[in-house]
Amino acid sequence: MAVAILTHDAFPDRAKTAVGLLRYGDREVRALVDRERAGQRVHDSLPDVQDAPIVASMADAPDVDALVIGISPIGGEFDESWRADVRTALERGCDVYSGLHYFLADDEEFARLAAEHDAELHDLRKPPEDLTVAAGTAGDVDATVVTTVGTDCSTGKMTASFEIRDAARERGLDAAVVPTGQTGIAISGRG
Repeated sequence: MAVAILTHDAFPDRAKTAVGLLRYGDREVRALVDRERAGQRVHDSLPDVQDAPIVASMADAPDVDALVIGISPIGGEFDESWRADVRTALERGCDVYSGLHYFLADDEEFARLAAEHDAELHDLRKPPEDLTVAAGTAGDVDATVVTTVGTDCSTGKMTASFEIRDAARERGLDAAVVPTGQTGIAISGRG
C-alpha cells in the first residue's frame, strides 16, 4: 500500500506516528504532507528511515492509496487546518487513517465524502465492537512474552518493542509486536 503522511508543522520532532511508519512500517511512503517543510525530503531530517519528498498539501502529493494522519497534538483533537487535505484525499478515493481522539468517521463531511468516493475512514483509537476485556486467555499463549511499560506516552515503549522484534527476527526467531497504541497499530495494521 502506498501512503502519504500528514505531518503539518510537526515533522520530525512531534510526528511520532509518521516517524514510526517511516522507520518500522512496511508501506511505501510516497510523500509527507507538511506545509512548513515543503520542498525538503525526509532524509534532510532523518537519514536513517525511508525517504520521501515533502509536499505542502495533499493536492501536491503523488497518487497514493491512503493518507495517514501522522501526528497527534495534545488532546488528540482534529486541527481544522487539515480539513482540506483530508477532503482532497477522500475525493481522490484514498482511505484515511487517524489516531486522533476525534473520530473522522463521526465527521459528517468526511463520512459523506468517503461514501461518495468509495474510501474508508479508519479511526485507530476506536475500540472494535467485539473487543473482550479480561477474558483470562493470556495463559493460553504458547510463546515467550516481553512486556514493555512506561510512565507516560512518548517514553520509548513502542520503539523498544519494535527494536526487540527486529533483533529477534535477525536471530531467526518468530517475533511480533502486539501494539496497544495508535502508532503501533498504524505500523502493524492491527492491535
